[in-house]
Amino acid sequence: PRSGKTSQPLTEAEIESVVAGFKDAARKAAEAGFDLIEIQGGHGYLISQFLNRKTNRRSDRYGQDRTAFADQVLAAVKAGAKSRSISGGTLKPIS
Repeated sequence: PRSGKTSQPLTEAEIESVVAGFKDAARKAAEAGFDLIEIQGGHGYLISQFLNRKTNRRSDRYGQDRTAFADQVLAAVKAGAKSRSISGGTLKPIS
């Protein structure tokens, strides 16, 4: 549904907060005993939006290197998950 509002790019501080949230969620999943943590990055989700040149029109480092956000999320999840397996087979933009 359309709200009539124009979305605004996340600030770098907001991006850092989102990445920290991924790390915290991975830590909680590991503490809860999950064997596998899956990162959903396709189908229009936030990671996909950073990867996709149609939705990522940023002029900062996240626009110059569209994989930067996904790389940060993956590193954060690995750090939070410790030795748990991580799956991210759906890290691709929508065409």
